Amino acid sequence: MKIQAAFNAAFGESVTIFAAQIHHKIVIAKVSAYTEIRKDDVIFLSNNPLVEADFHFEMRDFQAAFEAYQILMQSNKCVMQDDLARYKPENVVDFDGQKDNGDGKYNIDKLKNGHWAVLAICLYYFNQTKTTQQFDNAINFMNDLIDFYLTI
Repeated sequence: MKIQAAFNAAFGESVTIFAAQIHHKIVIAKVSAYTEIRKDDVIFLSNNPLVEADFHFEMRDFQAAFEAYQILMQSNKCVMQDDLARYKPENVVDFDGQKDNGDGKYNIDKLKNGHWAVLAICLYYFNQTKTTQQFDNAINFMNDLIDFYLTI
C-alpha cells in the first residue's frame, strides 16, 4: 500500500507527504511540495473537499486519527523518517481534559498541514488494517464452521 497525502486547507505550508506499507508497518517516508497530481498506484488523501481523493480528511476525524496515530506508534506499526519529526502530532497537541461524552479534549491550534497529513495517513492505514483483520477473522470462522460440519 502506498499513500500520498496532499494537505493545503489548514495552517502552515501546504505539503504532500508520502507513506508506504513495508513489512506490516506504515512508513511515513517523504515530504514534498504540495501537489494534487496523483502518483500511479497510490491512495490519495486530502483535506481539501474540492480535490478528488480516495479519502477526504475532516476536522471531525481528529479524535479517531489521533487515537490511531497513538496506537500505531505505541505498537511500533508506524515509523516516521527522522527528517519528518517536525510533523509528529504529539509535539504540538496538548491534552486539555475530557468532554462530557468521555472523549479527550485537545488543544490542536498548532497543528499544521503536515501534522494533519500524518494523522490522515495513520487513520487510513489503521482503518484498512483493522478491516483486513476483521475480514480474515470472518473467513477463518467460516472455514472452521465448514470443517466442523464436514466432520459430523
